[in-house]
Amino acid sequence: MKPRSHAQHFRQLTTLLATNSELWRCEPFKSRPNWVSHKPELAAHLGHLDMATVRDAQANDTDLLACLTGALPEQCQQISSLCQVPALPAPSDAPRPGSHIPGRKWQQIIHFAAALEYCDATLLEWCAGKSHLGRWLSQRYGCSVTALERDAALIASAQSLTPAVQLEECDVLSSHTLPFLRATEHVVALHACGGLHRKLLQDANDCSLARITWSPCCYHKYLEGDYQALSDAGKESALNLSTVELRTAVRQNTTAGRAERIRHEKLQAWRLGFIRLQSEVLAGNEYLPISAIPAEISRGDFENFCRYVADIKSIELPDNIAFEKYETLGKRLYTDVSRQELVRALFRRPLELWLALDEILFLEERGYRCELGTFCDPQVTPRNFLINALRERNI
Repeated sequence: MKPRSHAQHFRQLTTLLATNSELWRCEPFKSRPNWVSHKPELAAHLGHLDMATVRDAQANDTDLLACLTGALPEQCQQISSLCQVPALPAPSDAPRPGSHIPGRKWQQIIHFAAALEYCDATLLEWCAGKSHLGRWLSQRYGCSVTALERDAALIASAQSLTPAVQLEECDVLSSHTLPFLRATEHVVALHACGGLHRKLLQDANDCSLARITWSPCCYHKYLEGDYQALSDAGKESALNLSTVELRTAVRQNTTAGRAERIRHEKLQAWRLGFIRLQSEVLAGNEYLPISAIPAEISRGDFENFCRYVADIKSIELPDNIAFEKYETLGKRLYTDVSRQELVRALFRRPLELWLALDEILFLEERGYRCELGTFCDPQVTPRNFLINALRERNI
């Protein structure tokens, strides 16, 4: 059977997402999804899931599909088929990282490097940080590396590391990147967020760069307003995505530790408990976004949390509030919301793949030949797509 083209794959994902938009265009944490009222069998299925099963499904796409196949068999079958992406070559050895490189980051680097298979003689690293990737590529493939980074402190920290790369202070969102792109054959970017890697594709195309290799990440960051498709096919799809919907594509977290997960669950339950308190005690139905909670507040109790939120939101709490009642309600609501969130999460990988294919089609429409694959297991990083683009012709 002839393999499907990226354009065909993109159209199939567009149909899947458009047909099922009610299931993923919602925010259960803020309001009850519309599908709950007219899909009672799905709501009942979710109601029987214990939190251990929910947590496994939150962290793993295979578990997520298994969890929801009984209630959404057609959608799960389509997603399983459409999200099949080939695995790229893995490293044959596992060299020890330097003490200055975190272990999981090092695994991402060596897997990304192995998936490249080769590097061109002059290499540019985009959003390099301390250029751990660039140094490893220089050592592995013997290429000359220039690294672009806007944070002067990171550059200063990287100067003493070997093997040496040429570090340049540069904001990649500016026009100052163009001379560097014109002087290279190949640019790489490992997890440059959202608008940062979109700018790379646009600038590299403008410079007719021979080769672009990137692993996209955090599609919602460094954008102005809602998502604007890059490709002609994406613009014609009319699948307009808000920042909230872009976040859905990167909601999977397989790398959080147990302590981090426990803290997150507690704070989310507290937030929901406060929302219910606000509704019943203060007669306020408006959702109040709460920014990052200081560590000392998260280590305290629910009452202290409520008084902190009330203070920063200029809300006067009455006396004799039954805080224990609302803490219990918050825990119950968190369980319900977590189950409902699984339905939205079912479409996180299709959304992420749709976004990656939009970027691929942008380049293919302009004369590049693109290869898409996964460069590591999700346990190393769930943002494991790697795209390699080679320019074939000028148009």
